[in-house]
Amino acid sequence: KKTRNPSAPRESGVFMRLLKRLIINLIALIGLIAIAIVVGYVYVRKTYNIDLFNTVSQLKTLSKEVDQKELCMFPIKDSDYSDAKTEIDKSIVDFVTYEEGTGYNGYTVNLSKSDLTLNKFMMISSQQLGALAQIILHQQTGGKISVSEKEVAIKILELEIYQVQDDGSADLNIILELDLTPLFDNAKKFPFNFLKKYAPKKLYISSTVTIQKGETTFSYSVLHKDITINNLKSSDTADFFNTLDFVFKIGSAEDLNLLIGNTVANALIGNEANPGFAYTLKQYGAKDFSFATLAATNFFIVRK
Repeated sequence: KKTRNPSAPRESGVFMRLLKRLIINLIALIGLIAIAIVVGYVYVRKTYNIDLFNTVSQLKTLSKEVDQKELCMFPIKDSDYSDAKTEIDKSIVDFVTYEEGTGYNGYTVNLSKSDLTLNKFMMISSQQLGALAQIILHQQTGGKISVSEKEVAIKILELEIYQVQDDGSADLNIILELDLTPLFDNAKKFPFNFLKKYAPKKLYISSTVTIQKGETTFSYSVLHKDITINNLKSSDTADFFNTLDFVFKIGSAEDLNLLIGNTVANALIGNEANPGFAYTLKQYGAKDFSFATLAATNFFIVRK
């Protein structure tokens, strides 16, 4: 005959009370964590104008591999360098020179005084202009720009002239590769180490600026129009650069866009303080530069 254990109900009741208390404490802990996350999010949002949830989403998007074939419809090819030299030689022979092992892919632009002669105006297509910009950037800066007091390498993948205006102004869309590795050197503390772990070190930037013709010859201004990185939209790009600016003090997305635009414009046009391609031709008889559309094709023009 089985005997009843009088302590069983008591033990069962104790267990249920402990389980209930454990569940309540667990819920309370989760609630505290949730409150801490919300408070932290609101604090960072209000203090630094950084949306942490957006940043995580942006890093996830940036981590996806970029298909350069989809990014660039008309990428700069090796033949564009030789085509640019051939076209420029029609107007001024040996202003662009080729010697294997020198310059960029063997090409150098003569930006110093010499006894060359400008025979006629020149018309340079978008692809040729992109190749020319890459040659001069490599020649002038070693293919680098200064970001947050760090020299970072850039490489122009594509340059497209569009929205040509009657006054000779136009928009330039410059797609380039930007190596952010130097910014992450010695990144050990939060949030540097967090970005170092998840942010891609190589960004693909689509920079769009307006080259606005000035009232005097060879004068111009560079205006911000749009900038995107990798697969991010314009708004997400601006937001992500706000985060990068907080961490690295690199400025806004618009600041970077103007830096890229001015760097390329100074290389292709230039001024008295920083002679670029077109301005250097002034000493050989060039009267001005402009953009023009002929037979549905956009060109960079240097007039004689």
